[in-house]
Amino acid sequence: MQVIDLETKETLLSLYVKPAPHFARFFPSGEVIIFASHNEIYLAGLKSGKIVRRFKGHSESITGIEFIEEGRNFISCSADGKLLLWECSSGEEVSNLKSSCDPKGPINCLRIYQTGNDASFSESENFFWKKETFAVCGTEEGYFRIISVPKGTIKWEHKFSSGNLGNCFSHLIFRFVFG
Repeated sequence: MQVIDLETKETLLSLYVKPAPHFARFFPSGEVIIFASHNEIYLAGLKSGKIVRRFKGHSESITGIEFIEEGRNFISCSADGKLLLWECSSGEEVSNLKSSCDPKGPINCLRIYQTGNDASFSESENFFWKKETFAVCGTEEGYFRIISVPKGTIKWEHKFSSGNLGNCFSHLIFRFVFG
C-alpha cells in the first residue's frame, strides 16, 4: 500500500500488507491512516511509516470504517453483519453492536450521525465523544438502520423493497429522519 501526496508526488507511506488493503481512511488529524485488509484493520503512522495497531474482530471483509469526533473511537462494519465499536489507543473492541440488533445480513455501508444533544453514558472510560451518536447503516438485504452508540439499540429501521443499500444513501436519509 502506498500513500502519495498528490501535490508534491511524494510517497508518504509505503507498506506491504497481504492481502492488499481495500478500504482506507485518514484520521481527522491527517497524520495517521487506518485501513482494512480483508477482515483486519490496521493503524499506521505516516511519519513513522509503521503499523502501530491491529484490530481483529470481523470474520468477513470490512466494508466501512467511520470515526467518532476526533477519532479516539471508530466503528467498523463488515460482510459478516457485525457493527463493532473500537477504542484506538488500546486497540480494544469496546462493543459489538450486532448483539443488540440482529444485523439482517452483510452491512454494506456506514455513516456516523451526531445530534446536538450531550451524550449520556457512565459505564466505560473507553468512550471519548461528547454528543449523542448514531451509526447509520445499510444491509445487503435492503435494511436501513439508525443505531444508538454505544447502546446498540435501534432508533429507526426501514426495509427497502429494492434491497442492497449501497454507499449513496446517507445524505438524503439524514435530512428525512433527523430533519
